[in-house]
Amino acid sequence: MSKKRGSLLSYRPDIKVVDATLRDGGLVNDFRFTEDFVRDLYAANVAAGIDYMEFGYKASKDIFDPKDFGPWKFCEEADLRNIVGDNDTDMKIAVMADVGRCNYKRRYLTEEEKRALCSIAREVRPDFIKTSTGFGTGGATFEDVALMKKCVGDEVKIKAAGGIRTLDTALRMIELGVSRIGSTASVSIIEELKHRL
Repeated sequence: MSKKRGSLLSYRPDIKVVDATLRDGGLVNDFRFTEDFVRDLYAANVAAGIDYMEFGYKASKDIFDPKDFGPWKFCEEADLRNIVGDNDTDMKIAVMADVGRCNYKRRYLTEEEKRALCSIAREVRPDFIKTSTGFGTGGATFEDVALMKKCVGDEVKIKAAGGIRTLDTALRMIELGVSRIGSTASVSIIEELKHRL
């Protein structure tokens, strides 16, 4: 049985609060929120000390027609910046990218897009950024990790995932600045480490 950490009325720093008003509410109104509403919601969440605010989806415009939805179905950077600016707060900003709703198999990010996303991450300060989902044909590459580390420095941790199947690959990722590794081969990697020690 797990140790009791507090009562219903006690402060629990291990519990984080997420506001999903836009993401969940958007399912009802096709993400047609006014700019004033979104800005007021953001300000209210900051004032209330909310830990995370989910703005909506990063849906593919090839799959969903933008004429049928409001901007929070697609969460373009310009729309986010218009509301949060540099997000000089402790609140983390999130958007959801659902498999099947964002066309992740269609194309991969260009180096310019990767740099832009790292720049956003450096400003909004998520706990981690991740190299890939593991759903595509590629995975984490040394080049991507090096680029991400160069862009975010020590301000944001990096998780490498996808294609990490050997101890040497994992060690190289760590050497390049990765703080966390996602691998379906973790058991064999640990076994390989045991044999080397």
